[in-house]
Amino acid sequence: MEDRIEKLEVLLSEQGAVIEDLHEMVRLQDSEIARLKAHMRLLMQRAAEVDSDGTAILADQKPPHW
Repeated sequence: MEDRIEKLEVLLSEQGAVIEDLHEMVRLQDSEIARLKAHMRLLMQRAAEVDSDGTAILADQKPPHW
């Protein structure tokens, strides 16, 4: 019985470590996504400013292959 409890405790400990690692990974990915979104907004603003021929903003245009 004690051997079984010890195995469960080890398994629980290992799973806790995995969960902490995954949490850190998700936290880093969340901050990276936020950074990329901000960069994308900046790029879209710059592209809209460059678009001086009166056409729609780049984000609103369909890609040329459509």
